[in-house]
Amino acid sequence: MNKAFVKEDDSGFDPGPELHPDARADIPAGAKNYMTPNGAHRLRSELDELVNRQRPQLLEQINRIDPQDTGSAAETLRSAKKALRKTGARIDYLAQRLELTEIVDPLEVKSDHVQFGATVSILHEDDSVKKYQIVGIDEADIGLGRISWASPLAKALLDAKAGDVFTFKTPVREEELEVISVVYK
Repeated sequence: MNKAFVKEDDSGFDPGPELHPDARADIPAGAKNYMTPNGAHRLRSELDELVNRQRPQLLEQINRIDPQDTGSAAETLRSAKKALRKTGARIDYLAQRLELTEIVDPLEVKSDHVQFGATVSILHEDDSVKKYQIVGIDEADIGLGRISWASPLAKALLDAKAGDVFTFKTPVREEELEVISVVYK
């Protein structure tokens, strides 16, 4: 039978694993989801936006469409329902992620060694100096110099202090790096 003549009900639609990611999947076993106050604020803001603005707008849009309509209205309804499912999955993920979060304020860390929240200046073999802040998994953005505490570089830096030299193995080669400074800001 031609699908055009079959009323499809996607209310039992299984959104699949891509819409229901495991909130613990990228957190090392036995570890907490460490995050800076700014990172936690960003996640809470996203959650608030989804719960209080995006989801109500989608529900309103769905409620305005007559389910008996065909053509573009039916396609709009399917799209809105799909967007609602994706939004719901993201809300669930963020809520779970925040439940797993332990906030660590870099300003409260009193150490000259590299710990979570440190901003570390590193001298590379090519004499370039790069700064990296060690942040939560959800906050990492290498373009902004923020690396996850679970990343290989952050793990290699852990407990180092200014003046320490260490060898860091990249997928391409080994490089000798020197810690220039460790600050918490």
